[in-house]
Amino acid sequence: MYIILEYLLLENFIINYLILKLTKILNQIDGSNLRILLAAFVSSFYSLVFFYPKLTILTKIPFKILFSILIVRLSFKYLNIRSFLRLLMSFYIGSFIFAGATMGVFFFKNNGFKILDKALKSINNFPVKYLVIGVGFSSLIAILVFKYFNIHKMKNSFIAEVELFYENKRLDFKALMDTGNSLIDPISKKKVMIVEYEKLSEILPAETKDLILAADHNDYLEIEQILDGLKDYIKLIPIPFKSVGKSGIMFGFKPDSIIIKYMNKVLIRQDIIIGIYNNTFPKDLGYNGLLHYEIIDGGVENEICKIQA
Repeated sequence: MYIILEYLLLENFIINYLILKLTKILNQIDGSNLRILLAAFVSSFYSLVFFYPKLTILTKIPFKILFSILIVRLSFKYLNIRSFLRLLMSFYIGSFIFAGATMGVFFFKNNGFKILDKALKSINNFPVKYLVIGVGFSSLIAILVFKYFNIHKMKNSFIAEVELFYENKRLDFKALMDTGNSLIDPISKKKVMIVEYEKLSEILPAETKDLILAADHNDYLEIEQILDGLKDYIKLIPIPFKSVGKSGIMFGFKPDSIIIKYMNKVLIRQDIIIGIYNNTFPKDLGYNGLLHYEIIDGGVENEICKIQA
């Protein structure tokens, strides 16, 4: 009995781990393998409820859904309800894929015609409502998955991987090519890539946060004092901007170089200003910056842009 129990736990652990890994792959997110291992370990014990008649209530659909929510929550970092529901849906899809694959292997390994014959003989005893629900639910899942991955594919086609180098520091992030971003430095005429302060804080002096807060409140006296204190550490460039219903000053800096990887090309740029954005983009979209729409499609400027195919 102990050997059977150990095999049962190990089998469930492996299957649940693979389903959670598939969920991670489907959503293309950075997840901790340790968290996935922990969740797979916890979920493997769920199979034991079948050995205890008093716990069979936990096999009912509401409890299965609650347990699925718990496992997904253990496996992945919570960002918002939308991304969590997407993860949960992907978890169910992974479960259905593994269940279907297991049935397929069993069918081909054994005498498929005998199994089919038995299934046809017992079809009269099969509740039609389950067939209708199963087909309807599978169709709904297929439509949602198709729609999601089309949107995801379109979104990824506009996202570039960026490597930013400044003062012997390197910062990696993703940026969206935004046709609405036409911001330039009015003095140098260099194009501006807008990046979240939250991401840039890894390489910028801590006092930079006070500066952008002062700029948001139009406190010019404090801005002058902070700039004076930062002049020995970083040269910040005031960039006037105007957007829908808002205008003001955004501070930026010139990095040593930027490498942009987009559509199987690598662009090395040294003529771009990084604008510090005192806000964040939606986390589930997966990017931390906005590319000026001409940075990639605008050609080679000043002969300091190298393109590698």
